[in-house]
Amino acid sequence: MKKRIVFICSNLSAGGAQNVVTLTSEKLVSIGYDVTIITFSSKKSDFYKLNEKIKRIPLDKLSNSKNIFNAIINNYSRIKTLRKTLKNQKFETCISFVTETNIITIIASLFLKNKIIISERNNPYKQDQKFIWHLLKFLTYPLADILTANSKLAIKYYKKNIFLKKIIYSPNPLPIPQNLSYTNKKNFLSVGKLTEQKGHDILIKAFANLINNNKSFSSYSLTIAGIGKEKRNLQKLASSLGIDKNIFWVYNANIYELLKKHSIFILSSRYEGTSNALLEAISAAKPIIVSNQASDSINFLKNNHNCIIFPINDIDLLTRSMEKLSNDYNFKSKLSKNLMIDYSMHYSKSDFDSHWIDLVD
Repeated sequence: MKKRIVFICSNLSAGGAQNVVTLTSEKLVSIGYDVTIITFSSKKSDFYKLNEKIKRIPLDKLSNSKNIFNAIINNYSRIKTLRKTLKNQKFETCISFVTETNIITIIASLFLKNKIIISERNNPYKQDQKFIWHLLKFLTYPLADILTANSKLAIKYYKKNIFLKKIIYSPNPLPIPQNLSYTNKKNFLSVGKLTEQKGHDILIKAFANLINNNKSFSSYSLTIAGIGKEKRNLQKLASSLGIDKNIFWVYNANIYELLKKHSIFILSSRYEGTSNALLEAISAAKPIIVSNQASDSINFLKNNHNCIIFPINDIDLLTRSMEKLSNDYNFKSKLSKNLMIDYSMHYSKSDFDSHWIDLVD
């Protein structure tokens, strides 16, 4: 009989970590594991549809904390409820995602007999984190059995700073290569949470330069897919630059449907672990413009060979790159074809199933 495994995350809303949880759960349940997903949120925020064989336990304990005392009470409640659930369900392996959830899972599992695997999905050198969570990370992470991260840079950081024997590189699951119809529409697409990290403000400024300085681009549009606390500020920025009518904001959309309808994909992140949205655009061989901070974790991306890579904060170069890809059909076609070849080779060498079997067994 296969082991009983539980994945623990804050929610199943649209996001990179949630996508990895969903894909990994489906992989493991397909090869016979008994898989459950626990979230601190209710099911109302769910974006991903799960395989019917995956059990779902929403704790409904996700609420905003108004002050430090409120935060202590809320997190104590999460720990208490999670511990009770883990004791009752008797899972053999717990796999948690993202710092705060990792810490809560470790504390809730103290003196229980389950194996604990924690997963980091961001760049620890640049991730903005409150001091208390930063401190608790260094105090609790050594109590886990395995720490995984999805970039070599993060692995280097944790091996240097966390006293834990098993720190393992665990790349994101690769999407199946897609054969999407090619489009030459006058539009751009960016996908990611509306936070400072994702650099949507950089993209909006570059897009404004493109439209305001070249009349031939006045009919172009930019779609930004995501949700987050910076949405209002980004909309104000677009309005102040006179391009608010050229930008469309969407959420909960199927990324492959969006990729079908857009000509060029742009990721302007200030930092990343490994972007799932970028991997999905790559799997569809979409012409791509990506910041050097987001491309580092994907070793087969090469500037002017299968994508355009621009230095973060170089708004002028991003503008020129958008103009070049839009105007030069042959160059755009070359990047797309090379990307399809390079990704297919990379995908054929991936061994995701055996990697996770080794981790959980």
